[in-house]
Amino acid sequence: HRLAAMGKMAASLAHQIRTPLSSALLYVSNLKRQILSDEDRFILTDKMTSRLRHLEQLIEDMLLYSREGKVGEEFFSSQNLLEELYQGLEAQLELTKTQFVATNNAKDLMIFGNRQMLLSALTNLAMNAMQAMKESDKNETRKLEAIVTKNNNVVSIALQDNGPGIPSE
Repeated sequence: HRLAAMGKMAASLAHQIRTPLSSALLYVSNLKRQILSDEDRFILTDKMTSRLRHLEQLIEDMLLYSREGKVGEEFFSSQNLLEELYQGLEAQLELTKTQFVATNNAKDLMIFGNRQMLLSALTNLAMNAMQAMKESDKNETRKLEAIVTKNNNVVSIALQDNGPGIPSE
């Protein structure tokens, strides 16, 4: 039973690590281009550093969770969450030619929770959506939208795409 739980945790960690790692690798491959301005090189290096820091934070959170059974909670803005989501997805959005639209109907909203874990969950959903859209036969523009709404005391964060959807069966 414990071995199955360890395997499940390892698979989850691998899935969490794959996205920032693949983005960083894509930025590194772009740095190899012969003709690259200093400004473009700085931008790529900055993006790569951001993805590696994200990776480092994921590992730090997992270690903290393994020691204490919980991870840090904090207040963060919904606007910053959407911006971080875009930054984390930017390389994959370019690679899959997917348009990203962020709609924040609650710009002044502060959320209390684990920002990194929520960001990771949203990133995984977005990556799955982009993969499904990539595998579909649609020739139309791929579109991914992140929507934050607040109704009374309920906050909703939704991801929508124009991919093939989930088969009913």
